[in-house]
Amino acid sequence: VRLEHHPLHIIDDKFSVTLQVPADARSALGIGEDAIIKVQVDAVPVGQNSVARQADILADLAPEGIAPQVYVKGDRYYSAQKLQGISLDTLIIDKRAKLRPQLNKIRDILTAKNYDMTGLGLDDLVFNPATGEMKIQNAGKISVSTKTPEQLKAVNAQKVDSFTIVTLEEKADATAKARRRLEALREQSRTTPLEIGGPRIPLEKVEVPP
Repeated sequence: VRLEHHPLHIIDDKFSVTLQVPADARSALGIGEDAIIKVQVDAVPVGQNSVARQADILADLAPEGIAPQVYVKGDRYYSAQKLQGISLDTLIIDKRAKLRPQLNKIRDILTAKNYDMTGLGLDDLVFNPATGEMKIQNAGKISVSTKTPEQLKAVNAQKVDSFTIVTLEEKADATAKARRRLEALREQSRTTPLEIGGPRIPLEKVEVPP
């Protein structure tokens, strides 16, 4: 069954493309619900999993309820359940913090299965408000750990913390950036003339009512 790049295109990266499977293709594959197909189109970058390896990881995690069901897999492609919900990279940190129980569940399962989640990004996770579930939609950077169990537990916990906690350094950096922007605006207001009628009047001379 032919897949068109548009309007079924969902996302692509450096070496793969993900498409929504059209209804006629789902029917041919015996798939009843919305599905995606991910196809490897280039060499796999260092530090990432091949599309086939991603399918293996998702299939391993699906029975645990933290990944989509994988329907079919080939050497350079797989088809899987299309996840419904919101990508975590679209949520502000306060809202992500409220999803800590779901993140902890993913952390604990990955740790128990000896997976290192250091490479996992916010855009690799999808939260479904209707069901309260969070699942991994992309296993591109999940790796089998070579660390000790204690080390793996620590690094995976640190990764979840990075999704939900603003560090003191991040707060200080955000404050410094805000101050620089404010100073730039103040400097601009002192040096940018405002033309009213004919005369050019510096902004600092313009009275603003309280």
